[in-house]
Amino acid sequence: MPLAYFICEVSGEKADPQTCLACARNGSLPGCEFTPAIIAGIINNQRPSGFASEEAKKHFRKSGRSGKIDLALSVTEALNCPRKVQYERICDWGSTPSDMYYAFRGTAFHAMAEAYVKEGPLAIAEMRLHWFFKMLGKTVGLSGCPDLITYRHDLGGWLIQDYKTIREIPKRTFRYTCNETGAIIYNVPFRIRGNTVKCPHCKVKHPNDDEHVTVDEMPAQARDSHVEQIQMYAQLITRNQRLLIDIINRRMGEKRIEKSMPVVAGEICYLDMSGIKRIPVPIWSPKERIGLVSHKIKPHLSDETPGVLTDPEDLWKCDYCPVRYQCELEHGGKVGQAALDEQIAVNEAVPD
Repeated sequence: MPLAYFICEVSGEKADPQTCLACARNGSLPGCEFTPAIIAGIINNQRPSGFASEEAKKHFRKSGRSGKIDLALSVTEALNCPRKVQYERICDWGSTPSDMYYAFRGTAFHAMAEAYVKEGPLAIAEMRLHWFFKMLGKTVGLSGCPDLITYRHDLGGWLIQDYKTIREIPKRTFRYTCNETGAIIYNVPFRIRGNTVKCPHCKVKHPNDDEHVTVDEMPAQARDSHVEQIQMYAQLITRNQRLLIDIINRRMGEKRIEKSMPVVAGEICYLDMSGIKRIPVPIWSPKERIGLVSHKIKPHLSDETPGVLTDPEDLWKCDYCPVRYQCELEHGGKVGQAALDEQIAVNEAVPD
């Protein structure tokens, strides 16, 4: 379903998007900082319901394939919580303008990438790529729209660049590792204060000391979900080599690229209001990329409602989920970090 309502920044009540826009035009409620131009931009930035499915169907027909598509997903949807994707398709949902602002702000950089193509003839911007394949007996369509793909002769292949607006550019991370299990507890941009560290692996609070937790200072890293997004884009580029080569050669008026070239490099460009941080992303092998696609898409193929997120690295997503209320209602309890905290509290209350 498309965006059905905003949650008012001031009152916390649901408001029809056009009512919210009208309020902004009239000066907004005291305490709301959103202007009508930004509210209108957020509304107009929403893709129509079933966008990925309709795009896949059109491309499927144009390619001359027979049969039908059983599942169509964008790369963003494939990497997202399957439960969230399903609920967003069948439930009315909404969010505060502030939670939707960052996605809207990112569109400005997408426009910048598209404008650059006029200056960089070996670059392709904002082009939706499709790949159709069989999985578990069903026909799946996966599509994605990399911000910028550039043919780099000096590198011997394609470079993928994706732009991400972020609250603060990552400068470094502190990796907290559980000494008992060897598993990573946190990758965070700051040292954790306090005497204890919650461990999702042991389900207890470890003393925050060298005996129980190892802390390593690491260079700035791309977020795991952004790394996975680059790998899926790399696979889409690999499956659309002929199309991309033809576009470059036609634009150059010559056969600039003679044969299929591999995806050789990826890069996430993080942007905040103070500057830019470019973080290289190594490209995985084709086998690893296909394994990622399979792992991420299989849960979306289930006929049953997917389960809630349980991986500690993913639980933060629940805090930003617009269908969390419906999810918890159907689940019969808390989800995300709140559920983990509840479980840790129960475990700590049980005597040894």
